[in-house]
Amino acid sequence: MNTYYEVETAFIYGWENVWRDEDDALVVFRTYEEASMELNEHLDMQNEIGSMQGDPEDYRIVKVTREVIVRKNKSPMINLV
Repeated sequence: MNTYYEVETAFIYGWENVWRDEDDALVVFRTYEEASMELNEHLDMQNEIGSMQGDPEDYRIVKVTREVIVRKNKSPMINLV
């Protein structure tokens, strides 16, 4: 099983990966650096909007331990089966 990373968002009930792609599949990243770059872009965009301040404390990057399916020309998808 390969190693992947996901960005999780803090909620009242705990942490959850809520990042989805255009096909509504959970987004995971091949490297920690890839996940970090995407998170930084997301936070920068939130801060530019002004009405939403991106707080880095509301996010974390974790190693995915579930089975991941790599889809051709798309981001990896977590297999929930």
